[in-house]
Amino acid sequence: MQFDEYAKKLATDVESIKESWEVFLHDVSKYEFESLGDVVLLGLAVCDFESCIDELAELTPDAEFAPSDSEEVGEMVLDVTVSAVSLLRYMKDISAKGRISGKDTERALRADEIRSTLFNIMRDSQELIMGE
Repeated sequence: MQFDEYAKKLATDVESIKESWEVFLHDVSKYEFESLGDVVLLGLAVCDFESCIDELAELTPDAEFAPSDSEEVGEMVLDVTVSAVSLLRYMKDISAKGRISGKDTERALRADEIRSTLFNIMRDSQELIMGE
């Protein structure tokens, strides 16, 4: 994958994640949890996930990185994306303990949509690193 193509796709994917993330957060904010611990753990994971997405947005190359740094950019994006996927899975598990009628499927679909986009970013980053 060429660096310019990668940069454009990464920017598009990050924007897609941000949009889906806002909807996911809005839905989860309506849930009731039995344990205060679950709320705290979810809140911490949300902060960490948002940091990952912010970092991905900062790594979106806008002339800050020259193509000669493409492998380094790919590695950095891959590292952050792996963390984001792990946090998303954790949040999905915790949020599954929350209760509200009729929204469970939507919440799971949003999380899966974000997860799929993150995996696409990982694949693209690997292709960039490998020079394919």
